[in-house]
Amino acid sequence: MNNSLSFLTGLAVGAGLTFAARDLAPALAPHARTLTKRGLKLAVLGFERGREALALTAESLSDLVAEVQAELQAERATPRPAPANNGSDLLAELLADEQPANVTPEA
Repeated sequence: MNNSLSFLTGLAVGAGLTFAARDLAPALAPHARTLTKRGLKLAVLGFERGREALALTAESLSDLVAEVQAELQAERATPRPAPANNGSDLLAELLADEQPANVTPEA
């Protein structure tokens, strides 16, 4: 029953919109060109802003990649002593590198 009610409602709405469009089309015709131009203008402006935002994002990401590559090259250039525990405490070693130089580790 619910499906037949939905079908009848859709049929009534479709028929109503068809009759309304037939009567409203002549009234809206003089404004169609203006509305279309406004819509296209908004679409072009939105596209341009999106392209600018994407370019800024790409530039920032490129700068970040360059910084990371420079840091990796600097790390590779300085020899590091082999860890005494055969690399099992790699996370602690990496975190120790991130601490500021003027802070002494607590006992």
